Amino acid sequence: MNLVDLPEPEPGPGEKLVRISRTGINFADTHTTSNEYLAKQELPFIPGQELVGITEDGTRVAAVVPSGAYAEVAAVPEDRLVMVPD
Repeated sequence: MNLVDLPEPEPGPGEKLVRISRTGINFADTHTTSNEYLAKQELPFIPGQELVGITEDGTRVAAVVPSGAYAEVAAVPEDRLVMVPD
């Protein structure tokens, strides 16, 4: 893996921008980063499936996504977001 700077994603219809504060590291992630998981990956690729963060309106959320949770910011489908209480 390499740390790189990428442009901030633009949320599409039905998506929210999430500033990620925490991400999980699970079995699938450890195998995906070495391209040994069930579904093969193609570069460029941002790993990570579990995230917690804050939307642009300040709502704390969690989500499970196919990839991208290792980023600082992600565009996440609204139907995947779960509110996290204070």
